[in-house]
Amino acid sequence: MHKIKAYSKYFFCILEEPNLMGNRINYILNQYCKFRLKSGKEVFGVVWKISGKEGERYVFTSLSDHQTYLKTKDFSLIHPLYINPDDFIGAEKLVS
Repeated sequence: MHKIKAYSKYFFCILEEPNLMGNRINYILNQYCKFRLKSGKEVFGVVWKISGKEGERYVFTSLSDHQTYLKTKDFSLIHPLYINPDDFIGAEKLVS
């Protein structure tokens, strides 16, 4: 069961399950967030989904790379990181 604590402008996902990308991913897809990794590190950026020959994959990029891709649809202009959804254990939405 996922617990979500709501704050005024932000929300923070506190997860009891190790997989952030379960049913709650729609809350943070294409949103600028602070993510907490299993390793304890915190990273800032956007997680989004792409479809390709390999099927659907999740990509992590900076906010500016995500905006560049949305404007140009040119994947060669950005520096994506294909992610394993199990590496994320928490997310805090930074822009409302």
